[in-house]
Amino acid sequence: MTTETTPVDLLPNGSLACRMGVLSRAFTATVSRLLQPFGVTPAQAHLFYELRKGTATPTEIARAMGVEPSSVSRLLGTMEKQGLVRREIDADDRTRINVTLSDDGEALAERIDFHADAIETAVQKALAPSELKQLGEWMERIARELQTVSHNGTD
Repeated sequence: MTTETTPVDLLPNGSLACRMGVLSRAFTATVSRLLQPFGVTPAQAHLFYELRKGTATPTEIARAMGVEPSSVSRLLGTMEKQGLVRREIDADDRTRINVTLSDDGEALAERIDFHADAIETAVQKALAPSELKQLGEWMERIARELQTVSHNGTD
């Protein structure tokens, strides 16, 4: 005997903004769940990702993460205390702070890479390559447009 099931809508009906918020929270919850055994937050994982590309300044990291520099400073302070990152004054420009992963940070970043790959794979399974490209373009356009929205919404 076959039992038919009705698919559940994971994104409830409602405004586009609300549905995007639900998707964003689902994404963050999944990432948090995957990183929890390592004691790493999604923000720390994003910082690991940025620093695996190479040395960066706190301002560069903040820009790449889409957050305020003060948020990055707090995150770096926590991760520095944990021995995961190093902040050093640039020898050529004493006003510049360079941030790098420590050996322990690099090792932890390698361990969590698998989980980042799992998220990427899930998205790739959901969409065809052309759709992935289109999604990337749409996300960029939406992000640009969101930057133009004023606080009072009258623009």
